[in-house]
Amino acid sequence: MQEITPEDRYHIIKAQMDADKKSLESQKAHQDLDRLMLELDYKYGLITTGSTIDPRSGNIVPPQKSDHKNNGRDKDIMLEDTVVTATN
Repeated sequence: MQEITPEDRYHIIKAQMDADKKSLESQKAHQDLDRLMLELDYKYGLITTGSTIDPRSGNIVPPQKSDHKNNGRDKDIMLEDTVVTATN
């Protein structure tokens, strides 16, 4: 069986490290986008209304109607219950 030369092994490891670096850069860019979207949602008061900003078009998107059943409870009340539960 033939062994990989040290030079080829170096190129393989370097390529893997480059791929890992690009993956981390991509994750950072996505995190930066999420942070900016949160700041803009706060700036335009969209957090309380449930609306969001579409990052591709820059348009404000109204809240989505959910088919999720919440047993007649208001979404805001459910959020308050969650916050109270989390702090206890």
